[in-house]
Amino acid sequence: MWYDVWPWLLGALVLFLGGMALFLALRRPRPLPEADLHERGLERWLAGDLAGARDLMHEAVRLEPHRSDPYLHLGVLLRLTGEPGRAAALHRSLTVRPDLQPGRRIVVSLELAADLVDLKRWSEADDVLSQLGPLAAEDERWYRLRFATAVGRQDNDAALAALRGGEKKLSETSAAKLRALRAAWLTDRALQAYRRGAHERARDILSKARDLSPAAGRVLLVRALLAAADRDAELAVKTVAEGLASYPDEMAPALGLLEGVLLDTGRFTRVIPILEEVCRDSSAPPVLWMALARLYEKLDRRDDAVRLLATKRGDPRLTPDAAAPYLRLLTVEHPDAAFSRVWNLLSAPGAGRGFRCRTCGRRELEIRWFCTDCLSPDSFAPAGYAPPAPAAAAPALPASPPRY
Repeated sequence: MWYDVWPWLLGALVLFLGGMALFLALRRPRPLPEADLHERGLERWLAGDLAGARDLMHEAVRLEPHRSDPYLHLGVLLRLTGEPGRAAALHRSLTVRPDLQPGRRIVVSLELAADLVDLKRWSEADDVLSQLGPLAAEDERWYRLRFATAVGRQDNDAALAALRGGEKKLSETSAAKLRALRAAWLTDRALQAYRRGAHERARDILSKARDLSPAAGRVLLVRALLAAADRDAELAVKTVAEGLASYPDEMAPALGLLEGVLLDTGRFTRVIPILEEVCRDSSAPPVLWMALARLYEKLDRRDDAVRLLATKRGDPRLTPDAAAPYLRLLTVEHPDAAFSRVWNLLSAPGAGRGFRCRTCGRRELEIRWFCTDCLSPDSFAPAGYAPPAPAAAAPALPASPPRY
């Protein structure tokens, strides 16, 4: 009897064990394919989750280390999350892969140069870029990185040559970006030279920005400051008037510095009609309203100052902080008033807080047009206002996945 039954029992046992194995296999979570991890990492990157994107790239590299894209993107993410040393080691290892295509080798080398710039290893970065030579001469980033390494080495002539070279060889769109960078860098250097008292040096730097339309307003501002420092009130008034007529936003920071010289010589009254015309425009910045109100006050025309500010009633930019320069001036006349006593207890408002780079956070007491830490142009804003800067502002630190 058992001889007849046991084959059926054995068959049933085999079917049962096979079914259990299949059930367990189906229940076990399968690891995501490397391609899926890579794509999910890019999605996290675009969403701004750099740490999450980095972790997914780590796993993608672990599963299929032979692929170059996850390695490449992992290196960029390591740099962006504060590990440029690891990023440089990873990208350097990619450059020696024998199967790396020439186009991809250029991309990896540019990322390696960006890592080295972040590490302030200027000579090494320059060597990497020099080895690329003509192969990357059509890439805007190559010129930006050449500029960054030259600035890091304090070789201003090489920095200028890098930007001008890119402006000549690249498309108009890319050339315009490099011109804007050159304008910010040159005029910022001229302004710093003026502040150090190196006036001839400032004039020499300005001469290199004469052909740059993005620099026109700033050139006039620095020229006005230099004229005032030389006690040339006539030239200062003429330059201020020209600047206010064409570039009021750019000219605004100079007015406070120029007030003393122009008032002492009685020349600032010639600027009043131009300043009044500029302030009638609804887009005029509050700093210009306050400059005109302060000027009225110093010329004993307080009613005009009050009328001016009354025209701005309801403008959300007319805040106590914006009005602080004029209010502080009013307290001088009545130092014993309750308002004056309370006002003098407060910390200096407005410009006293300085400026902050929206890209890297560097702080400055006075306005700057170029950040010497992250090499971003036009990234400084008043310290109380710091929205994210556009990713393109930072030449070596892309905030979103690079498109290769």
